[in-house]
Amino acid sequence: MYNHIVGVLAILGQISAVVLLVHLIWKPKFLSWIDQFGPHALLLAFFGALFAFVGSYIYSNIFQYAPCMLCWWQRIFMFPLVPLLAVALWKKDRNFFAYPIVLVIIGGAIAIYHIYEEATGDPLGPCDASGVSCAARYVWEFGYIGIPMLSLTAFTLIGLLLWLYRKHVNASR
Repeated sequence: MYNHIVGVLAILGQISAVVLLVHLIWKPKFLSWIDQFGPHALLLAFFGALFAFVGSYIYSNIFQYAPCMLCWWQRIFMFPLVPLLAVALWKKDRNFFAYPIVLVIIGGAIAIYHIYEEATGDPLGPCDASGVSCAARYVWEFGYIGIPMLSLTAFTLIGLLLWLYRKHVNASR
């Protein structure tokens, strides 16, 4: 049941990411209402990172899913986003964009590779010596949502929300 709920939330996140991307790139008039979220986009990005952190904790510590090496690397780039975005919110820092976006891009790239490895079962490099295969599927909802896809969805949505916030900050100067 938990996996199904998380899968539905991932689909909602993916739809939101597509809508945000279309708005940020092409700026169609029918999506102009999205700009109203600009002042709150940093808070939404923080909650996205927090949700990813809590979800990872639940899978590891409650469901006892052992993370593979690529999961650990994605965590290395996701977990610092929670305090980093929290401090940016607290300090009302309007010029912090470069720090979290680097984490988002690298973590997202690792997630894309992990999705490839999970889909093909063909690692480009050696897998973790701990015995946990990076191609293992602990979660598989709707025929494509596994843990790496959840990670990529979170990284993508956080990155787009940061872009929306940056656009808002630049427009208000």
